[in-house]
Amino acid sequence: HISQGSLHNIRGDLRLRDTSLFREDEDDVLLIDELSTHIKIERGLSNEQEPAQSDDWNFDLNNILCEIGARELSLSRINIQYSAANECTECGVTPAAEPAKPQFLIYIDSLDFSKTAPFVHFFSPVEFHEQLYRVIKPRGPMKDSSAVLRLDSLDMPINIVDYQLQTSLHQVGLNAINKIPEIRNFSADVQINPQSGFIDIDSHDMSLHVSSLFRGSWPITDLSGTFAWQKDGTDWLLQGSHMIVANKHLKGTADVKLWIPEAGSMRDIFMDLSAYYHDADIAYTSEYIPVEIMKDGLVQWLDDAIVSGSGTDGGALFRGRFGHFPFDDYSGHMDIVFNTDQAVLEYMKDWPKLENIQARLQFTGQGMWAESNHVETLGAVGSTVNVDIERFKKPVLQVSGEIAG
Repeated sequence: HISQGSLHNIRGDLRLRDTSLFREDEDDVLLIDELSTHIKIERGLSNEQEPAQSDDWNFDLNNILCEIGARELSLSRINIQYSAANECTECGVTPAAEPAKPQFLIYIDSLDFSKTAPFVHFFSPVEFHEQLYRVIKPRGPMKDSSAVLRLDSLDMPINIVDYQLQTSLHQVGLNAINKIPEIRNFSADVQINPQSGFIDIDSHDMSLHVSSLFRGSWPITDLSGTFAWQKDGTDWLLQGSHMIVANKHLKGTADVKLWIPEAGSMRDIFMDLSAYYHDADIAYTSEYIPVEIMKDGLVQWLDDAIVSGSGTDGGALFRGRFGHFPFDDYSGHMDIVFNTDQAVLEYMKDWPKLENIQARLQFTGQGMWAESNHVETLGAVGSTVNVDIERFKKPVLQVSGEIAG
């Protein structure tokens, strides 16, 4: 048994070829074509103990190259510290009257998610891989990653009883899951433990693919703010604070809360969103309204009718469960408001355009309306012009107003 020996340290170069790792509980095999690294193993992590009396170990791997099939994984450094301590100071967990649990402190300087799939599949619990990792398919680099893992034992499958993770994500992508949209080019500093987490976001040139309700994807030039989550009974509470967003269509700020029910629940996600925006290009209005619950003809009319203009400012409110939208049962509320200047509206083909519109537009879950105090057409000037579509599901366009000239 290594803990009963007098081995203090090992240093040297390690090279393996055509190596197989076997996981007996799942009858699984990981085939490693080639693995090379400089390795340093030292006994004893505490200065208070003599190395020969310590069950703690420090593993340093440098200049790592691993080939598995067509994948080549290259890492500069991995540091692993192992101890059988009955305390996790990093996690803030000090269990009383429990047998000692194996504990690992792991540091990785840089790692690309897309190249770790074989290792995640082999080492992780089956449910985690099949229900989460395989679905979201994370890709992109993470840097300066550290983890504290407390295990139930060293036996397979690995059973993690407590953990604390910290990493920096750089232009990472995630597939959609449970109505959470697909994300591309996401950058942030992340901290996670079993009950909560925190993200400090600083992303550029990212996109959210929101085709389940809106049209296609939302390009985001800049996104910053904090996003946190915590366990709330059996549900999860997610909260974004002081979110700042900008793209070529608009700039704005937002605060949002999401209540996500436990897996298997019949309840839908509940969202409470408030947002303010300015400097919007209203020609792209139809990309930010819920086209999936609107008639094709109405969507086409919005595409053709709203030609150009500036959205000086506005706001958005959404409160309710996603599955109840557009809230015909009055269980929730959605309200999007634009204040426009110099807008151009081609409300009917072959009819004269309405130009230099100063107006207030409002979209709700059921319909839309607009009120203008200035509009020009064919040299005439209009005031108090109203446009109304009471219900998107049965759209009827109504226009009224006064024009002089």
